[in-house]
Amino acid sequence: MVWMNQVNYLYFKMNDLNKFYYDILNIRKPSVNYNLIKEIVNKKTNELLKRTNDISGLCKVIALFVLEELNKLNIRTLEFNIKDLCELNYEHVFLISYYKENDEIKYILIDPTYTQFVKTKGFLNPKFNAWPSEILSKTEKGTKILESLVGNGCSLVENEDVNLYLNSFGSVVEEFNLEKSFITHSKKY
Repeated sequence: MVWMNQVNYLYFKMNDLNKFYYDILNIRKPSVNYNLIKEIVNKKTNELLKRTNDISGLCKVIALFVLEELNKLNIRTLEFNIKDLCELNYEHVFLISYYKENDEIKYILIDPTYTQFVKTKGFLNPKFNAWPSEILSKTEKGTKILESLVGNGCSLVENEDVNLYLNSFGSVVEEFNLEKSFITHSKKY
């Protein structure tokens, strides 16, 4: 029984020592939430904007920067391309991340370059029949997604929201399902 007390004491001291080092060195893994991911997206977008004055057309670059940072924190993230999901021969990359909050899975659509699809940002690409932002803003939910993408580069989403986003580019080939995508998507990060 004495040795059991010693083991318990050592275990307690070890945990106490780990807590001490975590507190002193501030090496705890941050808790994953929407604000953390939004911070990362904004940080990486601003870093890219320091190198160029416009990130239009740089969706793959910013996606790679954000993806790399999210990977460091072990935040599950998948990369998608519009041309694979819509009946449109146009390349545009976006990310979807997820995290758990109170045993509920939260999904975040990440697309800091969506601003290039807002009418005030330039000319309409001939591959589109209308500005994607105008199509997205036709519904209240779409307007919220648009405001979040333009303001934060990302938006909390559910299946319906992702489909609204995709439909802003053109007809969706197949109804998008977040859970299914994370289970079957071949490009895992």
